[in-house]
Amino acid sequence: MDVIAMIGSWIEAWMNQRGGGNNWDWNGSNSTFAGYTADYGLKIATTISYGAVSSSTTQVTANTASYGPIPVDTAVTFDHSYPSADEFTWTLSQVLSTTASPSVNAGVPAVFPAEAGTTFPVDLTVTQAQTAAEGNLWTQSAPFMLPAGQVVTVSMIVSETAASADALVTAVVSGSVAAGLNSPWNGHYFWFIPIAQLAQEFNTDPQVTVVGANVQFSVPASFTGHAVVGSHLLFGSSAGPGSPLTGSRGFITHPAALLGRSPTT
Repeated sequence: MDVIAMIGSWIEAWMNQRGGGNNWDWNGSNSTFAGYTADYGLKIATTISYGAVSSSTTQVTANTASYGPIPVDTAVTFDHSYPSADEFTWTLSQVLSTTASPSVNAGVPAVFPAEAGTTFPVDLTVTQAQTAAEGNLWTQSAPFMLPAGQVVTVSMIVSETAASADALVTAVVSGSVAAGLNSPWNGHYFWFIPIAQLAQEFNTDPQVTVVGANVQFSVPASFTGHAVVGSHLLFGSSAGPGSPLTGSRGFITHPAALLGRSPTT
């Protein structure tokens, strides 16, 4: 979908209804309208949104360590870091050409909280699958008391989520277009037509909609991804004096902090 070419066909149709025209412009690049650039121009903002997300999460043992037995109660610390290899893939059903920008900064669905606030450039000029890789470092560090005579096993468990979703890439266009007619119409050669008016009158594409004063040009896309979304510790003890030590603890360290950036809330 070529947004500017489509708008051009609308403005040509508008001028032809009024005896034809010889010029039109949307971004101030046509010197014919040099004295009127404050009266027209289009703004184009491109976004990507997601529909319903299908996801599943599995628990994976990243590391296991055993401590003891030691004759006396002893303070020990479990410490391990796990580098995740997260991947996100977008595939456009068709090209979305806006001239204003060849790409869109895409976030990921909320099922990947470690990537909140992070965006990845998605090329709007190709329909091949585009994959972005993101590495995060997850760390668990937990001091605990090792009971005398016991063997305590500590495992770091990471939660890995895989997800897929339908997506929609949308270019939202607002403003007006300049038209230069061959002969005066209602006393004027130059006219500045709101983009929404042009779309309402001439658009025939179901993927183009008018919302208030804006026109939305939308292209369906698909998304898949997998990433670590959290981690915790699992404790267990073998036979020995004292009460068994079992259970799990959180100790989740957000990877953003470990990479020197503040987590986005």
